Amino acid sequence: MKRLLLILILTLSFQTFAKADDISDFEIEGISLGDNLLDHFNIEELKQQLKKTNTTYTSKKIKRTWFLIEDYKTYKQIGIHYKVDGSYEIVNISGTIIYKDINQCNPQLKKIVNDIEKQLPSAKKIDNGKGKDNKFPKTFITNIVFKLKIGQISLSCIDWDKNTEKKYGWNDHLSVELDTPEFLKWFNNEAYK
Repeated sequence: MKRLLLILILTLSFQTFAKADDISDFEIEGISLGDNLLDHFNIEELKQQLKKTNTTYTSKKIKRTWFLIEDYKTYKQIGIHYKVDGSYEIVNISGTIIYKDINQCNPQLKKIVNDIEKQLPSAKKIDNGKGKDNKFPKTFITNIVFKLKIGQISLSCIDWDKNTEKKYGWNDHLSVELDTPEFLKWFNNEAYK
């Protein structure tokens, strides 16, 4: 009986640890990966936002859009990537805090990094530091990624160059991004081909 109890306790412990590293357990403004986008926004809202969304992707398998959140808790703006196969399944979600002065971003980034390190001590942290963006060489990004067993959390302070800001209507911001493995595969192998 003691052996059975020990096996049961160990099994439940491993399930808890595995679940803590599953990206689907996290949400941004009440929205989680795997959710149906239409459970949070109606089709008319989506159509209106798609008209306002600028993107540089060439692949049409996954679409990007964004929404302003009226009763937001942390992020007034969220970005969502979803499948266009009719499921509207959310495969990436990001919360954005816009800054007029990018120097305000780094203290908030550090605070969020500390929170994640406390909540997910087993996550692999990759600090990419500050560098230039490959697609927009005059843009600077400070990026930290937490790799989980399933998916990743990416934190970035993005300082767009003035020409990119003007061309696309983008703003300097802090981004907290939740990525599914499917999204990462698409982004790295198909998004710009």
